[in-house]
Amino acid sequence: MFDLLDNQALVLNVDFVNTFIRCDAISIEALIGLVRSTIRWLNCDNINSTLSLSVQLPYQHVSIQVIIADVKTIGALRIGLYG
Repeated sequence: MFDLLDNQALVLNVDFVNTFIRCDAISIEALIGLVRSTIRWLNCDNINSTLSLSVQLPYQHVSIQVIIADVKTIGALRIGLYG
């Protein structure tokens, strides 16, 4: 039944609500097995104090780490997955 999901491309959406963090302060790492690699986002926008970024996941079973190289407050975090 879940064989249809094996070929499905998944996109992770992360929104940092009420923040002044910019896109250039964000880096994303993926942990695939024992290998850690840096991946680039598809879209990143900071509109009305909400930083929204989208990342295409390379595999279904992957750990994602979002690294913020800035010290600014974040009012809320919204995470979604679609594909």
